[in-house]
Amino acid sequence: MQFIENVNLLLYLYPLGSWIFLAAIDSLAGFFLGYHGARRLFKELYQKNKKIAFGASALWYAVLFLYFSTVSKAIIETVLPFLGVSQDLLERLKFAPENWHGYGIWALFVLAGLARLALRAKRASIAQETIQLHWLKAAWRGTKIWLLVAALSFVLMIFLRIPVVLETDRTKEQIEKIRATKLTVDDVMGVNLPIPPDPELKDATIAGFDSNRNGIRDDVELAIFEAYPDSARTRAALLQYALALQTQMTLEVVNEETFVATIEELEEKAHNCILDLFPRGDLDNLEEYLAKINNLTDLVENLQYNTEQRKQKIHDLYEQNLDSFSGSIESCAIDPSSLPN
Repeated sequence: MQFIENVNLLLYLYPLGSWIFLAAIDSLAGFFLGYHGARRLFKELYQKNKKIAFGASALWYAVLFLYFSTVSKAIIETVLPFLGVSQDLLERLKFAPENWHGYGIWALFVLAGLARLALRAKRASIAQETIQLHWLKAAWRGTKIWLLVAALSFVLMIFLRIPVVLETDRTKEQIEKIRATKLTVDDVMGVNLPIPPDPELKDATIAGFDSNRNGIRDDVELAIFEAYPDSARTRAALLQYALALQTQMTLEVVNEETFVATIEELEEKAHNCILDLFPRGDLDNLEEYLAKINNLTDLVENLQYNTEQRKQKIHDLYEQNLDSFSGSIESCAIDPSSLPN
């Protein structure tokens, strides 16, 4: 959606300006709701004592302002990711402002609300015929509606947060599963090779078949063994890369955090493992060195992304779930020196 893409671009290019804009929205909600709540209390109390009424309503305004601006902030931060706004960019905004930016915006709106209350107090006149209520009853009449509004807004925030909490828990479980995904020596040595899948069915779905449940698509695994029957070290690197790519295609929880985890925890390490297949002396001829690397990675990628559906799937994953990631210095899941050849 173009609008959401533009929002993400603005968050990326202007983090401080974006933070100020969102903080102003939070504060505006606190100002509007807080002022109306304080005005209601002032209306109930000023018949008794205008100064006390102003003091109580000013304090009530400050409390409501802080509460509603905080709730508004939580609601906005909950809703925006569901609309497609990048969670990472929203997190990045927290580091954009200095402390005085937040205090300054809050102080501005607090003072604006107090100024409006003061102006109202100055213009208010005590009616000649009023029902005299006890202070506590008057205060209750002035606050009960806004206590209800506060309670309802809290319930709304909790209701909106439930899917976020559930998604967070599922994301953590998925990331732990990704980190636990490992290639084994048995996989490399072909102890449990799958039978060839049905040619007419093997590409019917994006996930394909994984009959031996090692996380690698059967046809890709068999093709790697066929290409390198006599080099366990090369097979190990290629199978590790295939495992990383297949994990991306079969994620149960797909979001930016889980997809980035597949890159940082699996794909980057597998790519480093392929690099380690060649002596550093090959760097003297960089073009030849890169050609060797590309030949191996292209082999796995061409096997993995062999249909339009699969190509579109990986394109969408990168397009929708990747802003940035950290490289890894780790490499092979299995020490190449432990393999026979």
